[in-house]
Amino acid sequence: MRERAAGNEVRAIWAMLLTELRSLRRSAFPRVYAVSAIAGLGASLLLAFHWHGVASRLFAVLADIAPPNILGWYGAPILCVALASVVVLAATRSGSEQDLGFEALHARPLSTASLLAGRLLAQVVWCWWPMAAALAGVQCVGAMGAAVSATWGGAMRMDALLVLLLLDLPAALALFAGATTLVAVAIRSRAAAVVCGLALVAGYGWALTATPSYLLPAVNLVSDFGEQPSDLLATRSAQTFLQRAATALAAAGFVAL
Repeated sequence: MRERAAGNEVRAIWAMLLTELRSLRRSAFPRVYAVSAIAGLGASLLLAFHWHGVASRLFAVLADIAPPNILGWYGAPILCVALASVVVLAATRSGSEQDLGFEALHARPLSTASLLAGRLLAQVVWCWWPMAAALAGVQCVGAMGAAVSATWGGAMRMDALLVLLLLDLPAALALFAGATTLVAVAIRSRAAAVVCGLALVAGYGWALTATPSYLLPAVNLVSDFGEQPSDLLATRSAQTFLQRAATALAAAGFVAL
């Protein structure tokens, strides 16, 4: 019986996730975010590749944005842009039962937790995939440029790319979306929830820059941020994976509340 109930919950979450993704695809802000994120991130990374290829021999600071190490500098801005977008989605799309998709799923015995979990996962997926598409495109274009010795040629370190996309971004997006959803449900004001969510993102950005280096791992949600970029030493540890797991559990706790 418990296995059947768990299976029903999983199917309900999946159904809500698909319903929310279809709704996001038809909405203006998610589409603008997707196009802007892909174009802006792709262009800025390729421009950084170009400047490194052209002027790194003249300006030592440009050597730090070598393509293999660039995510150590770009990871935190990428994360903050995605977090700002996910809190806006979480705040503006938290509302009545009709908004939550009951009109499309009324035949299913859905719990509130299933609806919120499906919606949160859909928002995380929507804010994640433009970043993934842009980074994958830059990786391919950079590799082709390196093959023809173009100034914008180069490739990001694959382990840093995979950790950012598969570990750092999903966990952080889920945490901030869950916190913003909880605030939106509690205060019943979408505008105030947007302000609170963006304040959380701003506070996180401030913490990244103001926290001493020896305490940075406690608040850092980007694996390479604050470390000296290196081709040889990857900054991965068991602590990183445990922190991301705890972040995902905290997001689940916000949904449960």
